Amino acid sequence: SWKVASVGVPVVLVYLGFLRASEMADGKRTLLGSKRVWRTTVMDHARGIVDDDCWGKRHAVGSTPLRVLIRGYEQPFSRV
Repeated sequence: SWKVASVGVPVVLVYLGFLRASEMADGKRTLLGSKRVWRTTVMDHARGIVDDDCWGKRHAVGSTPLRVLIRGYEQPFSRV
């Protein structure tokens, strides 16, 4: 993302977690139950690599905007 922004292309990097995605359940993984759980998971994983205060803010790479977001989304699927 930084490289793309460094050549003048505005970037929005989204860490997207699919919530309650039961079709992904395999008995080995815990499903994401909420946006807060997903946000905490991403931030815990990135701690020590990325500053906690970088999330959701506009950054400038030169004069090009770069924004890093954490979002959760629930898309229910009906079985046909």
